[in-house]
Amino acid sequence: MRSLRALLILCGTVSGLVLNALLIYIIRKTKAKTRSHSYMTYAVAIQDLCYTLSEVLIQHEIILDSGALFFYSHGIEQLLPSSFRRPVLAFHICMVYQSILVIPAIFYYRLALLENPSVSPTAFLARMKTVFLLSSIGGVLAALASRACEGYLANSLETNVQILRALERVGAPVYAVYLWNQTSLVFIIYSATLMTVGHLVALYYVIMSTWKANIHRSKATSKTRHLQLQFTRNIVAQIPKMPTLEVRTNLRKDQIPAGFLKRLSDKAVEITRRPEFLILAQINPDQIMSFGGTEEPCAIVTTRCIGKIKEPEYIHQNAKELTRFISTELKIKPERFYVQFHDLAEDDIAYTGKVYTELKKEMNLP
Repeated sequence: MRSLRALLILCGTVSGLVLNALLIYIIRKTKAKTRSHSYMTYAVAIQDLCYTLSEVLIQHEIILDSGALFFYSHGIEQLLPSSFRRPVLAFHICMVYQSILVIPAIFYYRLALLENPSVSPTAFLARMKTVFLLSSIGGVLAALASRACEGYLANSLETNVQILRALERVGAPVYAVYLWNQTSLVFIIYSATLMTVGHLVALYYVIMSTWKANIHRSKATSKTRHLQLQFTRNIVAQIPKMPTLEVRTNLRKDQIPAGFLKRLSDKAVEITRRPEFLILAQINPDQIMSFGGTEEPCAIVTTRCIGKIKEPEYIHQNAKELTRFISTELKIKPERFYVQFHDLAEDDIAYTGKVYTELKKEMNLP
């Protein structure tokens, strides 16, 4: 009966793993419609995929017997060499923690979006790095505690006999035994603290985001709420769209560093915060140009896109970024080139034969 139950659990987990892999495939195929949230969507989907993979390795249950915690597995871990036991354990515990701690990160980003709809997805990714670090520490502590308990058993015959008798009663493939010692205590305290704080932080962001989304809602008329919604949409619509970045210079083609075009495209992604498949980057060397009456190395850098680009804050920030980038990459003095910003109307640029006003209806773009 236990083996049948274990088989059913394993089959269900493998199905979950396949579904998560399919989810990532679907996200990749429909990324044109996810846009500004694609980073968060990918991060959560990959985290879920890793978690279900760890569950395939270890479908664990816990039994308390003779003052010890027995972790036994329904997963394929029992079929792997014993040397894999602690790395698999660390990976599994890390994913368990991460599946819980990702909730505060998601609701933090939701609150940030409510306060500023154009906030960068990198704010979410920064929290995910912290989540991964804290989860990894928990996984390492779990593996260290397991090793310390094995060493304790090897040096204590009486305890070893008690555990062996308990193992007979458990009657399952045990992959970890935790006794009450200092290392296990550190692991348990860390786990309890991490879970408690994680849930409290998640609760805080849930309450704050709910409050922020419904602030003064009961006192507002339907017309006011409609205007507020339209205002939010207008803010979202100010993110740069259909961006192009062009560099014209009198440098010879052989003076352009290898890989410069790719780095130029990456810089356009950074300053516009748009997916790379929409970025058009262009370098035109060998131009007949002069600056200040001389033909020493010079250039003109032109950025064009729909929306936001003419805002002073945007221009000030990215003028510095582009100036630093061009002077570093092409070795052209900052006083020998201009940086231009051009804001395009939605009907001034077409993609796949359609202007942006048509595309945003078809692809559900802001």
